[in-house]
Amino acid sequence: MEGDILWRSEFNQPENDYRDYRETWLRVCKNISQGGRPVVLCGCSIPSQFENCIERRYFTDLYYLALVCDDDSLTRRLKGRPSWRKSDSDEHIKAHIRFNHWFKNSAEKITPKITILDTSSEPSETTVEKVRKWILEKI
Repeated sequence: MEGDILWRSEFNQPENDYRDYRETWLRVCKNISQGGRPVVLCGCSIPSQFENCIERRYFTDLYYLALVCDDDSLTRRLKGRPSWRKSDSDEHIKAHIRFNHWFKNSAEKITPKITILDTSSEPSETTVEKVRKWILEKI
């Protein structure tokens, strides 16, 4: 499931680390899971944003995968997006590079750990296959 489909302006609460948004997503995932279906939630977050949620108690395990790349690839990809996304400003690119570095530097140091998949030099079809295999290993 794409995490952005539930985004609304009232969820824009950085002061509580977007807690209501994460709780809402875990509630949706819980209900899907109770119907016997595994859920893959795609979006931009860090483990603590889910691990500290009340709804987290309904899941035995949550697994985290971060798709990262080198700075040049990330810059090129952000600048290549449609202009309406407004992702080509220097400030926006620097923020994404910092976040990308955070994943690379923190994945093994935090609990739960984050699996890192470097997509710098792979075609998207290869990345898709690796993500598919990772998901199937987890479920």
